Amino acid sequence: LDEGKLPYKCGVILYDNHVPGEDGEMLNKWIKAQVHSNDGATFISSEERESKESFVSKVEEQIDTLGPKEWKMVYSHENGLGFDADEYVLRSWRDIVERQGCGFVAAAIFSDPLDHSMKHTKKLFSECLCTMMEFKERIKRIMEGNPWMGQLDHFLYNSGEKPPGIPNNDKVKRGMQLLKDHFEVVMVDDDGRADNFAEEILRITGWISGGGVEKATVSDVGGIVYSKDLISKYGKMSTANGDADFMDAVNHVYHNSLGYLMLQ
Repeated sequence: LDEGKLPYKCGVILYDNHVPGEDGEMLNKWIKAQVHSNDGATFISSEERESKESFVSKVEEQIDTLGPKEWKMVYSHENGLGFDADEYVLRSWRDIVERQGCGFVAAAIFSDPLDHSMKHTKKLFSECLCTMMEFKERIKRIMEGNPWMGQLDHFLYNSGEKPPGIPNNDKVKRGMQLLKDHFEVVMVDDDGRADNFAEEILRITGWISGGGVEKATVSDVGGIVYSKDLISKYGKMSTANGDADFMDAVNHVYHNSLGYLMLQ
C-alpha cells in the first residue's frame, strides 16, 4: 500500500476470505454494515451470483465508471476467481480502477490449517440436526475422504478445473508469487486478525466505524471433542493438499514466522 496516498478518495477492495463458518461470516457482516452506512459504497459477492462469469460481468459493470467517493467491496469466494487462471482478470480490474484515479486493493485472509479444519467441523456440526454421538460417527465417515477443499487449492483454482499431477511445492510457489504480484493485504486469521483487517479497510477508505468485528458465538464448550485421531487426520489432510506448507510460507513472508525456513 502507498501510505502517502491513504485514504484513497475512491476505489475497489477485492478480498478472498478463507475463514470458514461463523468467524468468516462475522467479518463479512461487519463489511456489509460499513457499506450500508457509507454513501456511494456497494457490496458485491461472488456467492450471490450463479457463476464466475456472472460475477465477473457484475464487477466490471460496477467498476467501469467510479464516482469521486465511490467504493466497491468485492468478495470473491464461491463462484469467484481462481487466481491461477484468472490472474489476467485482476490485472484488468486494477487497470480499469487506477485509470480513473482510484485505488485498487486486493486482500487475502487465510486460516491456520488446524483452525481451518476445526472451524469447518464446527460449521458442519451447527448445520447437523443430530446428537453429538451421531455427529461423531458422521465426522469419522466424512474424514475418510476430502470433506472440504484446501485453502491453497481454493485460492488457485476455486471451483474451476484443477490441473492434475501438480506437486505441492509448485502450487505453493505459484500461490506465493500471486500474492507477491497482486495482493496488498495478506493475513492469517487468529485472535484479533479480523479486527486488523477491519482497521486496514478503514485506513484505505477513510471510513469511520462505530465498532469492531463481532466474535463468533459457536463454542466448543460442552460440544465437539477433538480426538487425537481426528487432529491427526486434519494434519495429514493439510499436508496432502499443500495447506501446511502454504501457510508456513505465508506466515514466514508476511508475519515473520521461521517455520518456512525448515522447507528450504
